[in-house]
Amino acid sequence: MPANKISSLSHPLVKHLVKLRENKAYRSERGRLILTGAKVLSEIAPLLRIHSLLLEEGRQAPPYAHGRQVISVAPSILQKITGYATGDGICLEVDLPPPSSLQGVKRCLVLDRVSDPGNVGTLIRSALALQWDGLYLTSGCADPFNDKALRAGRGAIFRLPYRMGGEEEIEEIARKQRLRPLIADPRGEPLVETECGPLLLVLGSEAHGPSPSLFTTASRIAIPLKAEVESLNVAIAGAILMYALSSHSSRCDPYPAS
Repeated sequence: MPANKISSLSHPLVKHLVKLRENKAYRSERGRLILTGAKVLSEIAPLLRIHSLLLEEGRQAPPYAHGRQVISVAPSILQKITGYATGDGICLEVDLPPPSSLQGVKRCLVLDRVSDPGNVGTLIRSALALQWDGLYLTSGCADPFNDKALRAGRGAIFRLPYRMGGEEEIEEIARKQRLRPLIADPRGEPLVETECGPLLLVLGSEAHGPSPSLFTTASRIAIPLKAEVESLNVAIAGAILMYALSSHSSRCDPYPAS
């Protein structure tokens, strides 16, 4: 289809898209977000309901733009919308992915007050790559739809069932889905190969660790480290733990059917 063109930074659509990027409450109210990154978009576009497709003038439209109205914009406008000084020339406005009940999950990653959006995005991407099939984020976490989290996650949030809520729901999810709850804690027992079966892994705040209320029902586990190393970044530690637990999770079921 012929492209429309926007040439003003004060255009209402430009203001709307900038606000979607910058304002969590506005994203939630509108139920939409913006995405950029040509490679990622080419992979996840079939999963998305696209409301606006903006393309830097002079760029070739991607295959998934066929049949859609493309809006041509100057590089300065795309930079304003995406926050990128340089980019690959495309931006989409899409629906927020709907939350899940997490029914039927076997390996659920819980992020409890993980405040850095880059760590949140990286952990979501790692969970998807390592075949964890559910994600729960407590209310103190960085927004997974923050632009930094989306960049780090590279579209993983659109492929991984997720839910957001309070700490009190975590125990209920573990019980209903028959998941053994584990908490990453430097004071925990060293991770061993006996950890197996359906699992729920909690990763806590980078600065303060998991919420104290979560320790009542969960076992503490830790990655054995040399004495000279105090701790690992939460995204690195989480990826190591998810990989180690994934390799043993199918060997037994700690909650056999009665």
